[in-house]
Amino acid sequence: MARPAGVTASAVVALIGSVLTLLMAVFLAFLPAFSASSTATVTPRELLVVGLVMAAISAAFGAWGLFTAIGLLKLKKWARISTIVYAALLTLFSGLAVVAMATVPLPDAPQPGQPAGLSLAAMRPMIVTIYAIPLLVGIWWLVYFNLKVTRDAFATEYVPGPPSARPLSISIIGWWMAVGGPVSVFLAMLPLPFVFAGAYLTGGAARLGYLFVGGLAGWLGWGLLKLRESARIGMLAYVALSVANSLYYALTDSGRAALQRMQRDMTMPGMPPAAPDESVALTIVMMLFGATVAAVAVWFLVKHRAVFDRGGDVGGGSPL
Repeated sequence: MARPAGVTASAVVALIGSVLTLLMAVFLAFLPAFSASSTATVTPRELLVVGLVMAAISAAFGAWGLFTAIGLLKLKKWARISTIVYAALLTLFSGLAVVAMATVPLPDAPQPGQPAGLSLAAMRPMIVTIYAIPLLVGIWWLVYFNLKVTRDAFATEYVPGPPSARPLSISIIGWWMAVGGPVSVFLAMLPLPFVFAGAYLTGGAARLGYLFVGGLAGWLGWGLLKLRESARIGMLAYVALSVANSLYYALTDSGRAALQRMQRDMTMPGMPPAAPDESVALTIVMMLFGATVAAVAVWFLVKHRAVFDRGGDVGGGSPL
């Protein structure tokens, strides 16, 4: 039996979520090394232990999701059961988080030195939305993978159909951009700075910056899913600019100064600010890691350039 489109879409979502979870594991593993050397209640050793434990948990969930996604693509019976279990946990914990974030009283005053309006209460809609996304995914999987048509697809031996015109790697990159780009819309709702190529924008200019980047990423992602050559070229240029921007902030004094200002302005309400040098160093590590991921995306875009040479909308097919 051929693989249903819904299973393919679920596998792509699982792959993207798993990669993000693994990135979070890397972030948590490095975080203690760049945290303040000591605080009033937590020692560096305790920070290290907590960071490594959280990193291990995130890595385990990321690996679980990654292997399950691969099993879904091959219509393995165990992958369907694994997805249902994962979806149940995702729905439970995300649902609890949504209820808590929507109802728990939050402080509505920013810390001294922070932009006006940057408080946990002002960030409530974005926080709730962040937790609502995995909640909706969990509900979708619980319903879809219990449908009879889906159960039947996993009950028979998987027979691969004709190879898709779009490689899986391009699908992942496309969906990553198409879904992740519009997230910038939520950032535009907050009084956050927008930093790019030495410019430090605030207020309305920052909101326009987030909206522009989000819209561009979404457009490029959809174009990749439709195998448009213009989107592939645009994506290569987008990655090149992103990497150059990261290197500027990582390697120049003016870039580091801008990062220090951004870290100070974006300190989470209710949390003590991190030491400037340590906070900037952590940001640089994440930027360089992101540049490495971008290099992998470039490799796939160059490797599979032939599929884009067949014409704009390849067959006008479905993005799945």
